This record gives sequence, C-alpha cells and structure tokens, in this order.
Amino acid sequence: MSKILVPIDGSPSSMRGLEAAAGLASGTGASVILLHSVYEPARNETGGAPGVSEEDGERIRAMMSRAEALLEKAGVQYSKSVISGSAGHGIVRAAHAKKADMVVIGSRGRGVMREVFFGSTTNYVVHASKVPVLIVK
Repeated sequence: MSKILVPIDGSPSSMRGLEAAAGLASGTGASVILLHSVYEPARNETGGAPGVSEEDGERIRAMMSRAEALLEKAGVQYSKSVISGSAGHGIVRAAHAKKADMVVIGSRGRGVMREVFFGSTTNYVVHASKVPVLIVK
C-alpha cells in the first residue's frame, strides 16, 4: 500500500478516520492524500454562484492545519486537495485519479438508527468506488 485517500470535513467522525489512516500509513510507509470537498451550489441563469466565503476559507484552513499536525506527529507524508461539487462523486473520482490503494472514511450515521445506516456520502463511496474502502466509526 502506498497511497491512502482520506476525505475530511472537520467532523469528529472524519478525524477518527484520519487517525486510523495515520496509523495504517505509519505502519506501511504509505502516504496520505487529504481531501476536502466544498459544496458548490448550482449556478443561476446569469452564470453567477457564490464562491467560498472568507469564513468558510478560514474553517477549511484550520481543519487542514489540524489534520496536517496529526500526520506530521505520526511521521506520515501527505498531500492535500480541496475540490468542489458533490462530495461522494469527488471522493471516488479523486481516489481513482490519484491511484489510491484505499479510501479511509468516517461513518456519518445520524439519529436513532445511526448504528445501522451510514451517511449518504459514505454510502455512495462504498458503492461507487473501485478502490477498497475502510469505514471508521
């Protein structure tokens, strides 16, 4: 294993996924690809759509900094990428394009049935990826 793709959104679930990936990478010598997907609303008829707000940009930078610190502490090499659009589709597309050996993703179950169901992004990645997917609770 040489590349592990880890989608992060700043949630406790995604950070647990990152911690698991750091352990795997540290033990195998693999590098980690940090990936964050920014939701991009549909463009209106004039072609305009709001970009990433300054507040969101700060949040993304802070989240990436926390992730980088965790990987540096574990001695793991990493790269990072921020994409826009559908999170699930972007994760699968990036995993295939970057030739990742594995995707490590946090589960995002909600509500009373959270033990039974995964979040929609995780569910999409599991079913659409040709790359093995490790789900971390």
